[in-house]
Amino acid sequence: MRRFLRYEGEVGNMKWYVTQNTSDTRYPEWARSFAITEDGLILLPAALADAENEAMIAISACEQTGSPTTAYLGHLYVSSTWLKSEYPDIAELVIELEADIQSMGVLPRP
Repeated sequence: MRRFLRYEGEVGNMKWYVTQNTSDTRYPEWARSFAITEDGLILLPAALADAENEAMIAISACEQTGSPTTAYLGHLYVSSTWLKSEYPDIAELVIELEADIQSMGVLPRP
């Protein structure tokens, strides 16, 4: 599903975007935001895996893989690749989000 996308700006080597709520959803802006690094890594809210433990999730992602983690709008964001491998119960959701992001045409070209 294609949704309206707003470019929020660049912080370091990450470009930030936010999608619009659909007519039947009302998610806060941080939950609809994502970042893309220069090399095409997608960062999603760590709270997708566990809202109450997002800080521990981000620390684990950084320690286990060295992948970037960052904060935005008061929430932590981690690699979508790491989220899929460490939290298989949300892997399908992450795959759908990655596909949506890819369809938006914002990933860097190889």
